[in-house]
Amino acid sequence: MAGISAVVLLILTFAFGWFTVDGFSADAGNGASISLSSDDIEASGSDASGTAWQVFSIIDIIIFLACLAGIGLLLTSMSANPLRSTLALATVGLGGLSVLLILFRIISPPDLIGNLGSAIPPGVDVEVDVGLGIGVFLGLIAAIAVTYGGFLAMRDGDAGAPGAPPA
Repeated sequence: MAGISAVVLLILTFAFGWFTVDGFSADAGNGASISLSSDDIEASGSDASGTAWQVFSIIDIIIFLACLAGIGLLLTSMSANPLRSTLALATVGLGGLSVLLILFRIISPPDLIGNLGSAIPPGVDVEVDVGLGIGVFLGLIAAIAVTYGGFLAMRDGDAGAPGAPPA
């Protein structure tokens, strides 16, 4: 379960919009201002959404590591591998951390202005209204499934390990 969920989470990280730009406004302080809605942004040919990989800087790496641990758990489940319990623990830890970080970003969406860096001139006040895309909710469900799959593998424990007593 953890391995399949990890593959789904990995696909969701790259393929679905996790956050959307619902509006944009800038005020130069001298009476000059601009305001755009998401319809205006899309009409200009710009993409008004961002995937997890585009928006996050650290969280996406943690999600990626959770996916690798889940896929590794799937691969070790095909044989009696002593790394299975270690990978199960890593999957639970990284998956759980991913769940918490995704929940944090649902409650407090990322500041997409930071991605513009020095492109904003000094003295210009910029506000971006960030909305939640379907990808963030699907990613949360997949991260929960990865964590639960790791928990199930950890609970099964050493049942498949060589020298373990029969169940």
